[in-house]
Amino acid sequence: MVRFLVKFKKTVTANNFSLVSILLVMLLLTTIPDSSVAQNPVDTLLSKLKMPIADSAKVDVYADLAWELSRSNQEKALEYAFLGLNLAEKISYKKGNCSCLYRIAVLYFQLGEYDNSLGYYKRTLDISQEIGLQRREAYSLMGMGMVYFQRGDYKKSLDYYMQSKKICKAIGDNYGVSYSLSNMAGVYYEQGDYGKSIKNNFDGVAIREKIGDSLGIAYSFANIGEAFYRMEKFDSALHYNNIAIDYFNLLGDKKGVSDCYSTIAHTYQKMKKYDNAYRFYNQSLKIRDSLGFRKETVDSHVSLGKYFLEVGKPNNAKEHFEIAYQDGNRLNLKRTIQSAAKGLSQISEQEGNYELALKYHKVYKAMGDSLWDDDKTRAIARIEMQNALEELNVENEIEKALKEAEYQKNIEQQNYWMAFFIVVLFLLLVLVAVLVIAGRIKQKINIKLASQKREIELHSNNLNKKNEELEQLNATKNKLFSIIAHDLKNPLNSLIGFSKLLLDHYDKISSEKRLDFIQRIYNSATHTNDLLNNLLQWARSQTNSIKPKPEKIGLQSLLSDVLLPLKPIADNKSIKIMLEIRPEKYVFCDRNMFFVVFNNLITNAIKFSKRNDKITITETDDENFCVVSVADNGIGMTEEQIANMFDINKAVYTSGTDKEQGTGLGLIICMEFIRLNNGKIKIKSKPDKGSEFLISLPLFA
Repeated sequence: MVRFLVKFKKTVTANNFSLVSILLVMLLLTTIPDSSVAQNPVDTLLSKLKMPIADSAKVDVYADLAWELSRSNQEKALEYAFLGLNLAEKISYKKGNCSCLYRIAVLYFQLGEYDNSLGYYKRTLDISQEIGLQRREAYSLMGMGMVYFQRGDYKKSLDYYMQSKKICKAIGDNYGVSYSLSNMAGVYYEQGDYGKSIKNNFDGVAIREKIGDSLGIAYSFANIGEAFYRMEKFDSALHYNNIAIDYFNLLGDKKGVSDCYSTIAHTYQKMKKYDNAYRFYNQSLKIRDSLGFRKETVDSHVSLGKYFLEVGKPNNAKEHFEIAYQDGNRLNLKRTIQSAAKGLSQISEQEGNYELALKYHKVYKAMGDSLWDDDKTRAIARIEMQNALEELNVENEIEKALKEAEYQKNIEQQNYWMAFFIVVLFLLLVLVAVLVIAGRIKQKINIKLASQKREIELHSNNLNKKNEELEQLNATKNKLFSIIAHDLKNPLNSLIGFSKLLLDHYDKISSEKRLDFIQRIYNSATHTNDLLNNLLQWARSQTNSIKPKPEKIGLQSLLSDVLLPLKPIADNKSIKIMLEIRPEKYVFCDRNMFFVVFNNLITNAIKFSKRNDKITITETDDENFCVVSVADNGIGMTEEQIANMFDINKAVYTSGTDKEQGTGLGLIICMEFIRLNNGKIKIKSKPDKGSEFLISLPLFA
């Protein structure tokens, strides 16, 4: 499995083939150092504390020690971070205060204590905004997004990532922008929106290519492969993991290569290509073993054990599970022990050795309980340590108060009159304090009243908005009934009338007349069917029952499919359709929705073009969009017609140049489908000069 070289305290097993790579992309941001001092070894930093340095410099050293130890000893790192925080608050050193708060937030996140982490991220954010530390502000927002992601509140998580991205972009921090995009991709991935996840990762790759972040590119491609795996597009999953491997090989990162091999092995196992899966599991194991990565090597043995169980080779599985079980115990890897014990219990049960199966099952259960106890114990230890520091501060304050009291007593003994003036001054201060408190209480009451007034106004505005929406819905309902009453009634009357004539006077009507009646019945039925289809599609779009499924679409292929059934209609009016689309042009949208969009637009162009006219379909690029133009030189439209075109309550239905009938809903449906696919539409038209519809579609990166 692909992972960044970051220690995530809440360990994730090698077989949890889900979002680990994306989560660890986010964790990388929590450990980005913000000073060159962070590269100094722990001994050098400790020696600085023994020197006569200013308190502000001592705070910086405590913060740097917390950073340096965050990779190896989070307990000690927290201790130094809190020491720095207490000293920074004592001397009112806000920048140092901000650094220590940020370190504590990161450490609590690494320890899985998300409530504490969120609290310290918020305090960091407040101070960084107060003193103008924009980079710290951006990473604090990103950290808060990570906490909400862990809690499953993806909406808040995405909002904080977007805020962080905006700040990083404003200050030119391209690294921050690229990792914000990766984090946003993680949210979309977890929500099952793999298309947006892939797009954000590709956007991140584009930025990382500009700044030369090859390692980030490698992991982005690995995450893209992960998303394709979840979409069960295994060929794409393998393709992007292989691209990641090429980058890792160029960088000499054997660890990354071995993790990609493990991912590919899992993919082949899902595809039931067991020979390939076994080959890549073995290659991953050899690299990890040669590099001395003991934990990752044990993970490979667990994966091979599960693989052999699936292919029905329990003896081979047993061999790997036993290695994992022994090494896991030596390294105290509780989750590995748990997985290996579970596999050995299953194999022992298959062999009929129920006593041994029970033994391993007990180990499996005990490891689960122990992991739970460890998490609980760490949380209690953090609280106890923080309480101890707070008690120490209280003791210092008490000692300070006693010294001040003794000093006051000496002064009273030396000079009675001085004591008298102090008492008078104290009474005056009390009076001032009472007045200040009264003023503050009044201010709070005024603030509360103002807040309540704003809430009432907001509630009133919401009610007004709801009333407007209800009025709009009622008007839309009336318009729909009008369409149904008028546009359905007329063709149905025609159907009934002409079919009645045929039924009652079939033998008396000439063949030519019968054929004319049948043609009229067919035209009425076709018009009615079109109207019903448009009504159905529009109604579904309004009730959100249509969900776009964007994918990579060849634009030329899509438009060719749309034109195929429309060509006979155009030929009937001697209208020439020019399709000028490059074969290599690809867009990212829902194919079915845009089939409907282009079908409506080209049908309208034919309908409102005169005989022997020409319709031209072209495309151009505009940043991240492809702009498709459907232009005709037909009867055109007025500005009023354009303004009312997408409003069902104001739309006017116009017959075509050959008296073709329309439902009036086609363009309204087009607008809705374009909006659902993050596209845009623009119209240029003048009466008797023709019309041009410009559709902007997201390009496939």
